[in-house]
Amino acid sequence: MPPSNMDDIQPAFQNQCTVGDRNGALEDYAGQILFESTTSTFRMYGKSMMYAFRADENGSLEHLYWGKSIPPTDDLRFLSFSNVQLCFDPGPYTQFEARKQIDMAASPLVNGEFVESGTDEWRSFESSSKFVPHDIIAIARRENAAWRLMRMQDLKSGRIDEFEYELEVSRENKKSLSPELSRLREHHPTPPRTSSGSEPHHGFHDIEMEHPIPQVGRNTKLLEYADLGTGDYRAPSFSVVYEDGGAICPLTYKGHRIIKGKLPMTAAKGRLPELRGSEEECSTLVVEMQDKVTGLEFDLIYTVFKHVDALSRRVIVRNPTDSEGLSGDVRIDKLMSATVDFHTMSNTNMITLCGSWANERHIQLQPLIQGKFVTESLRGTSSHQHNPFCALTNTSEEMIETVGEVWGFSLVYSGNFMIEADVSETGRTRINAGISSSTFKWHIPAGDCFEGPECVLVYSDRGLEGMTHAFHDLYRNNLIPSRWHNTVPPVLLNTWETTYFDVSHAKILEIAKIAVNCGVEMIVLDDGWFGQREDATSSLGDWHEDKRKFPVGLSAMVREINELGLKFGIWIEPEMVNVRSQLYAAHPNWCLNQQGRNSRCEGRNQLVLDFTREEVREYVISKLDALLTESNIEYIKWDMNRHLTEVYGNAISPQKQGEVFHRYMVGVYKVLAHLNERFPHVRIETCSGGGGRYDAGMLNFCPQIWASDNTDVFSRLAIQSGTSLIYPLSTIGSHITTVPNHQTQRLSTLKTRFLVSLFGNFGLELDLRKLSQAELHELTNYISKYKELAPVVLFGRFYRLWSPANSSDQEAYAWMCTNFDNDNIKAVVAVFLNKVEAGRYLPRLRLRGLKEDETYIVEEIFPNSSLRNRNTGQLEVGGGVPQWQTGRQAITMSGSMLMGAGMPIRLSYDGDSCAFVLREK
Repeated sequence: MPPSNMDDIQPAFQNQCTVGDRNGALEDYAGQILFESTTSTFRMYGKSMMYAFRADENGSLEHLYWGKSIPPTDDLRFLSFSNVQLCFDPGPYTQFEARKQIDMAASPLVNGEFVESGTDEWRSFESSSKFVPHDIIAIARRENAAWRLMRMQDLKSGRIDEFEYELEVSRENKKSLSPELSRLREHHPTPPRTSSGSEPHHGFHDIEMEHPIPQVGRNTKLLEYADLGTGDYRAPSFSVVYEDGGAICPLTYKGHRIIKGKLPMTAAKGRLPELRGSEEECSTLVVEMQDKVTGLEFDLIYTVFKHVDALSRRVIVRNPTDSEGLSGDVRIDKLMSATVDFHTMSNTNMITLCGSWANERHIQLQPLIQGKFVTESLRGTSSHQHNPFCALTNTSEEMIETVGEVWGFSLVYSGNFMIEADVSETGRTRINAGISSSTFKWHIPAGDCFEGPECVLVYSDRGLEGMTHAFHDLYRNNLIPSRWHNTVPPVLLNTWETTYFDVSHAKILEIAKIAVNCGVEMIVLDDGWFGQREDATSSLGDWHEDKRKFPVGLSAMVREINELGLKFGIWIEPEMVNVRSQLYAAHPNWCLNQQGRNSRCEGRNQLVLDFTREEVREYVISKLDALLTESNIEYIKWDMNRHLTEVYGNAISPQKQGEVFHRYMVGVYKVLAHLNERFPHVRIETCSGGGGRYDAGMLNFCPQIWASDNTDVFSRLAIQSGTSLIYPLSTIGSHITTVPNHQTQRLSTLKTRFLVSLFGNFGLELDLRKLSQAELHELTNYISKYKELAPVVLFGRFYRLWSPANSSDQEAYAWMCTNFDNDNIKAVVAVFLNKVEAGRYLPRLRLRGLKEDETYIVEEIFPNSSLRNRNTGQLEVGGGVPQWQTGRQAITMSGSMLMGAGMPIRLSYDGDSCAFVLREK
């Protein structure tokens, strides 16, 4: 039921929106949360987006709207009329409960409690000045009697804002107002009418309804958070089990708080990753819900951001100690961080990112039909196969990049997750996002609580492009560690594909001396440097240098690297252990595996350390602290090369084994948080067999993630395009590697490998000792150009101009970045031909994001020199004569021309590419 005491609500509301600004422009509401006490409606405003729901007559939260901003003067309750009672659809009350509500409506409210008629309390109240005559109650019953009584108590106590509406009175009863209601009218007169006779809108006036909002069952309503077993047969938001085996937990509205800024995750004790937000950037709403029988409490937490069309959601479950209804533990079997019910749309499509090892995050669009679709990971990581993201749209695949509405969901979590889409028989779609319920059970003892991970919701009315820009802005500004904001990372050379395990002091110095002359800024020592590591079968866990390979010690070699003018980074895999290691010999019980079982899986010859154990985390922290303290290491590549199996915590009680997956992830977060706090100058790049843990949770601790172990440019075009859907380019680890490619054996030009790597966190995995002088010279030019273009690419607006779905019949990609804050270059464009169709032309390339009335100098960089022999038809590459796409190296064109007419593009072979920079004239 809506609250009877508004004292705690109204001041918070006034802080968010004063009476005087309710008629302001919609953009003035950005970042604000408005509460309409007369209709129990909450509105949250983003940059140009609004999200709204209300507490209905039964205390449930009814979802109303999520889309383009709507003025606060518009009453949203009429949207509830799209709910229709269906046959066999359970209603909101049983007959007994409905009778009880009527009896309660005919009873006075004393200290927040209803008094039954005929009792001594009733007779005492009836003779007092607080008595509310039955004619008023009868009038108020037309919408919700109990709610109206509460409103009258607030009116009499003077707690209602002067612009909140009075009790609705039907026309036939207006002439026979009771003395009590007449007295209320005298203190709260009807607002003056305008010259046209209409009542002025002060933001939250009630609308006159001939019929009340229909009472419909839970299964046909749009709900904000859905329980299990009380008439809603769709996928629930949560599931709990009490000690008596009961699982019924209907939640009703208890109250709410509105807070300036972002409410930190104190219930999770800071262990989970989350977005940041100052009081100027965002506002937070905490809606308190309760199971009135057991006393179990749920806090639904919303934060809406001012500078983007985004909000975040999370849930806290509390088991209060002072509850009479509860005794002992409560077990959570399912807890979604966000639930959104969508009204019926035609041609609803769901977008996900899926793939496999070395083939991650391909954009997949599929129609949603009646039934359930689930994307999840059970691997202990967010996984190569699925990403904790989805989006809904009803726009066709050919148009979706720039046209139509998109609703995006991104879970800030790195472990097992689940996103489910449930399409009911009515055609409505429910999206649930949170921790995977398949591997999750959590016990909450009395007096304790549990807080789930955060889910980010983004709205766009400009297709995927608008959604991408919102996610990029939000994650760059409010998720990635702020010290890395707008910093260009050093150009690094990683030794993995150069030497694999065969590393030594002499080899690293030899490579470093060549690298520094090419413009490389950091050497990263990958696998093979520790223990007695000759291959993948030994030494994980023994984090000290191999004296056979580094006889004078790692710190001495690092000093030599620094003296060359280079920074130094190192590879580690702290979550893993080999059986052939000193660590395993000393602590075989530190692995995830049930003691007493002889069979277990080894992935890549390694086992997983049990990060739920404090002694394991302390060991890892001690080794990493020593490593980073003894040597001037400024970069860590944190790898994880297998998924979790035999997940059993030997230090955890049997009834809490369902908590191990989540506790493991929390343990990893704790170690990463320690490194961030103790060594803030160290840049961390996470990796999991490539892109197996590429998620927003990891970005809270590090500014970059290795996108994929597959560095082939033909594969990377799809991988990086999909990754860019929600993750900023500055986070995408992308390196130039050798050819034939080590994963696919395909060939590609150095130029194309450079251009693909340019649109990411740039680096090299090349054996520079094997390159010719001409190749070294070419590479040096590319590195120099990257340093010039990086501020535009990494911190600008990203546009997917072409992808195979919208680029004629040929598999072509075109990427573009703009940054008008940059002093020199305003935009960078690159085009890639994945697969040629002989005899067919590419369409003209229309640019986006430019200023129509601005004039630009368009300069092609690194032109092609291939030419087709007119006599034989043979394609002759490397003729030495530049083949400019526009006929010359630079042209001057208006933004209107470049975006409207476009540019001619002539590419000739698989892997061919071209690139341009744009400067304002």
